[in-house]
Amino acid sequence: MDGNQNQTQLMDRLRPATQKTPSYVVASVASRLSRRPRAACERTTTRLLDAALASDDAVAKALRDMYREGISDEQVVDLYVPAAAMLMGREWCDNKCSFVAVTIASIRLTGLVRQLNAKWYSDAQHSEDTPCILLALPEAAQHALGILVVTSKLRRLGASVRVMTGVSDDEISAHVRDNPYDLIAISIGHEDGLETARDLVKRLKQVVGTSTPVGVGGPAVANSEALRAFTYADFYIASPEELLTLCVTKMASKAPVTSSRSA
Repeated sequence: MDGNQNQTQLMDRLRPATQKTPSYVVASVASRLSRRPRAACERTTTRLLDAALASDDAVAKALRDMYREGISDEQVVDLYVPAAAMLMGREWCDNKCSFVAVTIASIRLTGLVRQLNAKWYSDAQHSEDTPCILLALPEAAQHALGILVVTSKLRRLGASVRVMTGVSDDEISAHVRDNPYDLIAISIGHEDGLETARDLVKRLKQVVGTSTPVGVGGPAVANSEALRAFTYADFYIASPEELLTLCVTKMASKAPVTSSRSA
């Protein structure tokens, strides 16, 4: 049995049983947080996804429509873009969207987040007391949209955030060696990237020792303690708010911290 077969069997043992998410669940979080009716949130989410699948102009129009509905920039980034991405992933799994269509739509949604993020950018503006966080994506990963959404929220919460995507493990390790952070988080979008992420986590922990906690987050580890443990990370991150809380706690104690979801 070769290494790939071993890895596949391991993932099969670790992977929890899953069920298809009903369509109405996609907008439920947005409904709860934005205090809009769930049906209205689902319509807005569907329109945003349809626009992302259509054209740049359609995305611009969808944004204007959301403004007219009283939806803020923060809600667009925090609620509706993730909901649209979630709906897109479900439609891809149901063979309703091609890989090419999903890729192009993801690029458009990413562009929308970057556009709205510009006003909150604070990478170079922080004091000694500002939480300093590194968010990294393994080199082969393709899900930059999620990490941009998290970055946006963290910056609005007052953190200084550096994002590293599309670079090698060597570059990330060298950067961490020369630039101290209060906390490092690795985003894992798909189970195929678990082994790569684990290698990066182990490498970064060798660089920083016990001085800086190294955690993981993302869809691939969202529902499985076993998959989180597989990465050897110090903690699991469920939300930007939890990440910032962990960072502030670590700064206050001057010691590594673990969350309640630690592997």
